[in-house]
Amino acid sequence: MTPTPASFDSVDSREASKVAALDIGSNSFHLVVARIVAGSVQILHRVKQKVRLAEGLDSNNVLSEEAMERGLAMLRVIADSLKGFEPDSVKIVATYTLRKAVNANVFIKRAIEILPYPIEVISGPEEARLIYSGVAHTNHDNGKRLVVDIGGGSTEFIIGEGLTPKLCRSLQMGCVSFTQRFFANGELKAKQFERAITAAEQEMEPIEERYRRMGWQRCIGTSGTIKTLCNLVVHQGQKEPTDEAEVTLKALKQIMKQFIEAGHIDNLTDPAISDDRRAVIPAGLCVLIGLFKALKIEALHYSPAALREGVLYQMEDEL
Repeated sequence: MTPTPASFDSVDSREASKVAALDIGSNSFHLVVARIVAGSVQILHRVKQKVRLAEGLDSNNVLSEEAMERGLAMLRVIADSLKGFEPDSVKIVATYTLRKAVNANVFIKRAIEILPYPIEVISGPEEARLIYSGVAHTNHDNGKRLVVDIGGGSTEFIIGEGLTPKLCRSLQMGCVSFTQRFFANGELKAKQFERAITAAEQEMEPIEERYRRMGWQRCIGTSGTIKTLCNLVVHQGQKEPTDEAEVTLKALKQIMKQFIEAGHIDNLTDPAISDDRRAVIPAGLCVLIGLFKALKIEALHYSPAALREGVLYQMEDEL
């Protein structure tokens, strides 16, 4: 689907306190507009569009023209929403796909012609730090927390306490990249799930001991893949997940059983799974099950805050 300007509410950029953060992700592009008032961030406007940029990476990490065009089409719409914003009021970050793409500079050059703002390709650890900041500023629980974010091309793991991240890592596995590796034909067979879960556990091997040793009191998951899985586990698609709802390995395995019984992604008809999430949710499920097993996670809670909120709070600190 090609986005159109009509998809967006108009944004009055004349107020100096308004800022915007754009996350050029591997699966989706996210725009958040907020007002900073007395040191707090008030969200005014959100835009999310599936782009699946990571699908365009070939075996040599060359980003395809088709994927670039999907991304640029979205940026043209966002440009209409951000007309009049000053350069220091907008921050754009790009993640895994543009970190990996050998021709990322081609996309960025064309993107800057559309959006007159700098585009920063952030490192995996910096992405993890910003994700933690977004979660920490909006979740006020006590004790150490483990934050997990499954993206399109990478997954971030952060242990922190209060507003301070103590351990940050980003691993090269995500719902889009694992879909290409294990579910490209759309079939949902037990053997495919087994291979994908094993691959996720293997990716975790270099870090799992250190994370388990540091420990945490509460595990928090964020972003679209985990939100969808939480919806499936907790409310069967009828309600939004809350931070009090718990997701367990047993519940995730039950979802996997249902997916295998469905046999194909086209048969995943639960209303909790949006049309644009359907193709990648089995892979995202495998990543999450692998994490539960490798880190021996007992339960996970959902948070709506993520990378873009972390970017906004960084901008608030800089004002």
